[in-house]
Amino acid sequence: APARGCYDCHAAAKKEYAKKVVHAPVAKNDCGACHLSHGFTQRLVLKKAPRDLCLECHEDIRAAKPAHAHAVMDTETGCLGC
Repeated sequence: APARGCYDCHAAAKKEYAKKVVHAPVAKNDCGACHLSHGFTQRLVLKKAPRDLCLECHEDIRAAKPAHAHAVMDTETGCLGC
């Protein structure tokens, strides 16, 4: 039998991510772009530390040299810190 889709069990997450700006993987229902499959462990696991994961697609943020760098970007949490 084929594996169940993420939103089969996580319908509330689908509604939560239906925001004004939708990340491309979310629009494609491609949860695996950022998350590992958790199986029965029921723990959401990211493929990498949030900062590193975000910067894979948002390299422009790393390249930008803002006058006032956000201190949170020096932590593993990165973008999710805000």
